[in-house]
Amino acid sequence: KGIDWITFTEDTPSWFSGVITPLPDSLNSDSLDDQSVAELASAISLMDARPEEDVGEQGQKIGRIITFGSAKGGSGKTFTSIITAYYYAKDHPNEKVCILDLDVEEPQVGIAIKTLMPTVKGFYADYSVGNDEFEYLKKCRVNTHNYLMNKAFPSNLDFYLTPREIHPIRDEDFWQCVMKRLFSNYDMVILDTGTTYTETDAIISAYKVADKVNLVTMANLASTVTVGEQVKRLTGEIENNVYTPEDEIEGKINLVVTNTTDSRVCQSIIAKLNEECPIIATFGNLSDKINDIQILGKWDMFDNNQAFREGMRNIYA
Repeated sequence: KGIDWITFTEDTPSWFSGVITPLPDSLNSDSLDDQSVAELASAISLMDARPEEDVGEQGQKIGRIITFGSAKGGSGKTFTSIITAYYYAKDHPNEKVCILDLDVEEPQVGIAIKTLMPTVKGFYADYSVGNDEFEYLKKCRVNTHNYLMNKAFPSNLDFYLTPREIHPIRDEDFWQCVMKRLFSNYDMVILDTGTTYTETDAIISAYKVADKVNLVTMANLASTVTVGEQVKRLTGEIENNVYTPEDEIEGKINLVVTNTTDSRVCQSIIAKLNEECPIIATFGNLSDKINDIQILGKWDMFDNNQAFREGMRNIYA
């Protein structure tokens, strides 16, 4: 109960091309009968166990919350969310850090870290029968130091993944429960949201409860218009049925601008964006490097890049 399984075959969807980690020869799809599946599940459960004091008591603390959002796909939002979590955890080794994939419709975090399970679907099964405490949720976390995978991420960073399904979990009370449990048990909680910021209740809540809202946008004309409209909706300047000035989001919003260049046009766009709200970090075209990081697991690629590290500190400050 509460364990998601996926079998990789030649028919694996093309969107996952290049990021699948094959099963070792001694553990392939042919060998996964019911008994071996049960044994493997038991082994993973044992590897996942950590001392209780390392997790924290429910309700012990209220962690800091940073929400990452975007009104358009392809801006680099999910990568920015993950790399921010990576560097915050690395720079604060004595704090407990987590990232929750709140893109309920199109979750991307699991793809980026090459791990699709476990997901919070396991907790949803427990939640549905009244077991909503953190001890049940924590069983669904991903920590790369507890599994047979690369240990690219700091050991104090946990991931909470959303299942990729035709019928996503849209139970607002469930997502509220997940967020409350994380806020009470981690020092830093990073929420990676989707583009449906006026439609999906969980994402709406993520904007309203955040201590800091970072909107990730590209440096092009279309993105300038889109993010400008998004800022006005979030602050209630454009009247809507979701956000009002009373939500006090205006003072929390910052921009992270990607795919920048030194051209006069690009610099003019950046200046225009800065009129909408403060820009706290800009990054050039990192597409090739991001591919290397995600496919090869080289999350430490920018460890010695002081300019990049400074941008990260501005993002999580």
